[in-house]
Amino acid sequence: MTEDKSDQSTHEIINPTRSFYQRQLPESCLSFTSDRGKALFRSALADGHLESFFPLASQLVTQHEPSFCGLATLCTVLNALGVDPKRVWKHPWRWFEQDMLDCCRPLESIRKNGITLAEFNCLARCNGLAVKSQSPPIGAPEDDPIGYQTGLKEFRSQLAKITALSSAFLVVSFCRASLGQTGTGHFSPVAGYSPEEDRVLVLDVARFKYPSYWVGLEDLYKSMIPVDPASQRPRGYTILSYSPFLEKANCLTCNPNPPSITRINLNKSSWAILSRELSPILESVKAEPLSVGIQKIYAYISTSLAQIPNPIEIRPGVESEAESLFGQISSSAHLLDDGNHPEKLPPLLIVFALAVLPSHPLPLDLKFLEPELAYLRSQLHALGECCSLENDHEHPQEHRYNF
Repeated sequence: MTEDKSDQSTHEIINPTRSFYQRQLPESCLSFTSDRGKALFRSALADGHLESFFPLASQLVTQHEPSFCGLATLCTVLNALGVDPKRVWKHPWRWFEQDMLDCCRPLESIRKNGITLAEFNCLARCNGLAVKSQSPPIGAPEDDPIGYQTGLKEFRSQLAKITALSSAFLVVSFCRASLGQTGTGHFSPVAGYSPEEDRVLVLDVARFKYPSYWVGLEDLYKSMIPVDPASQRPRGYTILSYSPFLEKANCLTCNPNPPSITRINLNKSSWAILSRELSPILESVKAEPLSVGIQKIYAYISTSLAQIPNPIEIRPGVESEAESLFGQISSSAHLLDDGNHPEKLPPLLIVFALAVLPSHPLPLDLKFLEPELAYLRSQLHALGECCSLENDHEHPQEHRYNF
């Protein structure tokens, strides 16, 4: 999926004492700090196509883990756009860090496998960004020359437009090997464009490996074509901007805690199973009381945990807040009881059931849950959009519940 476990040979893995200090850029990539790279920078600046560079360069981070290139890229963009995470990084400062980007996939899962382009877009939406994403046609350029040229022209047009702005940024997901680099899939932000030489400035977030560099625009576009084995789709590029409906909080109005006490604990495969099975259940309880819907969802989940993980969990570090929240839920649980189910339901699964039952209004005494449920629903919606792009061929739309 992402950078860069394949960069190690079997011999190097068996002999962990062997190490590296950076890699040499291939001839196709021109170092940002070389004389020619500086000349390109001056030319692009004069042409007005380096507006992206300054906010991105001021926030550029190095990925924490070999598979965190997507997280490092998104973290750079979020901070460059001035998005307030509304949670404390290190007291008293609110700031995006790579370890905070876990709303679509648990960090341990990302640490093992990285993320796909669709999952990157999911994470961006979860954190308040507007997303516009595009991928090249599947197959070699000669297989579909018209589609290839159309996509290339659009990529060039978008690059010229976005690099002249400081309010939106373009991120590329590409195959390193296609550029003559070592490794496989990678994410990085684009900071500039030289129309004169048709070259793109890539700020590589694997700074321990490669410096920032200029690369031919068409070469970069071609590097998006190889299919990502995880998604079975080409890679591509995403344009990110800050969603205008989100307000930036100040110190007096900001909630310094995480945006929710609970979070969704699903990945693509568990989401596919859960959404497919929940769809008929949710359809069947539309006209039923809220308590019936909760009981049916709980009955399914409690018998399916061998197939899928618990779909919801408490965020680390907020256990005391969770205890207080669950106490409030327990004291109001009678509002969800129709008298036919003596079993006491776990508050955590009550929260999940309420999140996937948006058509049922909450009782007045449970209105305190609305912010929590709204955040969980945004996670589910973003995850659903992400996975539907990759799984259409496996899970037809009529069997997928749109959270």
